[in-house]
Amino acid sequence: MKVKKEQYEKNIIAHFYNRTVDKELLFRKKEDYIQFLRTFKESLNKIPTSVFAYCLMPNHFHFLLKQNSNVPLYKIFNIVLSSYVQKYNIKYKRKGSIFSNPLQSKLIMNNKQLLTLCL
Repeated sequence: MKVKKEQYEKNIIAHFYNRTVDKELLFRKKEDYIQFLRTFKESLNKIPTSVFAYCLMPNHFHFLLKQNSNVPLYKIFNIVLSSYVQKYNIKYKRKGSIFSNPLQSKLIMNNKQLLTLCL
């Protein structure tokens, strides 16, 4: 079930993911992965969050997160994605969004879903 804005409460767990336009590479070089994770880690200093799992693929990503405050989890990705895409576009001389859709998220409703995503 897609997470609605009003469902972002302390202690929810959500799966976030997104894919690039036309399978364009989101991470072209090792440094791109590092830059993305560095920006993500910096955002965790601002927004208390538990990270259960993540996976960075060449053209998409997945994160399984728990919201540890009243600040909605999607705000992490507002910070991370805008910063990363700006740097990416400068580095690779491109313009516009690299993602095919807005950030995708699903609410994790039970332990079975949580375990399935972690395996």
